[in-house]
Amino acid sequence: MSTTKEHSADVPLAVWPLAPHGGPGDHETLRRELAWRVLDGYLPAGGAVLDIDPHDGEVPQAVLGTGGSAVVVAAPESGARLGAFDGTFDLAVALPPERVLREGGPWAPDEASLDQAAAAVRPGGFAVLCHVGRPIEGVAAAAAHQGLLYVQHVVVLLPPPAAGVGSGQRQVGHADVLVFAKEGA
Repeated sequence: MSTTKEHSADVPLAVWPLAPHGGPGDHETLRRELAWRVLDGYLPAGGAVLDIDPHDGEVPQAVLGTGGSAVVVAAPESGARLGAFDGTFDLAVALPPERVLREGGPWAPDEASLDQAAAAVRPGGFAVLCHVGRPIEGVAAAAAHQGLLYVQHVVVLLPPPAAGVGSGQRQVGHADVLVFAKEGA
């Protein structure tokens, strides 16, 4: 049983099935597909994106495919804030690494990621945080304290693992994408 059971009736629920990837000659990744869906849904034309938890360049690659004007990659491990850029991004995203999406978790952005997203996003912009196999209880309340409104819950259906990838067992079959809007638009 999943520990991700919180959903407010006031917030729209959507379902995004991800296609299987990772076979011989397949250079597409689940993380890139998820990034593309997030950008397609929440990035305005020519918008700027902050990838809070960068991995293998999937978010910048997805931005190029959508016509986005900028990507800034910020590694939360550095502890550095983007103070000069606070309030300038149209979208801040924290997505799990490819391995987590393929094997089903667990993974969740840390509190510093939420802080960074809330500071970086302009009024009217979006912060998108993905959780896999981790509780989401309390995330909306923590985001509200940062001036973010909980506007969408997306259940991402993860495909079965490709043959010969990982253990072949999946811990959970879905990820929870929580979408927040910055107040003040």
